[in-house]
Amino acid sequence: MRWFALALLVLAATRAHADNIALVSDDSAFRGALVDAGDTVLVTAEKPPGVGDLASASRAIADRLGATVTVWLIASGTTTSLVTYDRVADRVIVRELPYGLPLDPARATEAARIVRTMLRSMRTPDVEDKIATPPPPPPPPLPREPQFEVSAGGGVWVAAAGAVASPAVTLTTAWRPHGLGAAVQATVAPAAEIAMPAFTGDVRDVVLAGIVRNALALPGAENTRMVPSVGVALHMLHLAGNTADSRRFDPAIRVGLGALRELPHDLEVGLDVSADCLLQRQVYESGTEEILAVPRVQIVAAVVIGIRL
Repeated sequence: MRWFALALLVLAATRAHADNIALVSDDSAFRGALVDAGDTVLVTAEKPPGVGDLASASRAIADRLGATVTVWLIASGTTTSLVTYDRVADRVIVRELPYGLPLDPARATEAARIVRTMLRSMRTPDVEDKIATPPPPPPPPLPREPQFEVSAGGGVWVAAAGAVASPAVTLTTAWRPHGLGAAVQATVAPAAEIAMPAFTGDVRDVVLAGIVRNALALPGAENTRMVPSVGVALHMLHLAGNTADSRRFDPAIRVGLGALRELPHDLEVGLDVSADCLLQRQVYESGTEEILAVPRVQIVAAVVIGIRL
């Protein structure tokens, strides 16, 4: 009983892959090799079609004979074209055999194995998935970080030279505005008038600054950045009037903080505050009378709008 059960298992495993094959060939050795492999073989005579019509002709033969596979042996001189079509996968594979017809038993057995290999390749799920599934689309390109930004702002200059507060205009050109970068700034305000017994005239202060800045994204605030900065500034003072005409240069340390929000069309808007601490405090006198004492700490707060390049 044990040997009988084992024989049944071997027979079942041998015939698990059996197919109904429509064989378009009169080669008896090849037909016998397919039968020995466990397949049911139906022989038919057909005229070989063109290469482009092999799939449709094979499909028609399989449908007419109720076969799952169509196999052709097409002689071409000293070689033979072996064509295998699987009706379920609806695919055809052609392989050139390096020998002509008729086949001897050894070559017929080899050809029958090749048919089985061709069918496995058409029926393997991962092969089918690779053929049926298109490659994934490429990832979208990362957004381009701007390299420069030019901005202008208007605001108030607190403790400006010659005035408690004065309107001011700021201009900024920044490199790498959305990361660690640098910027050049200019600040200008209208001349402040000075009228006193010893002096009548005005004073103007123009400031140029070079700073290092770092734009930091705010968690939970999309498209908004805080921009701390530090650098040096140069105040160029010009006092002109009836008894004096003087130009002086005051270096200063600048610290700043900005809050900027991105807008469509590469625009940005926000608030920028900077404070300058003069390293040298200018005092202007006419005779024994003090005309002007420049405040050591000066603050500019401005609403700015910029464009990213």
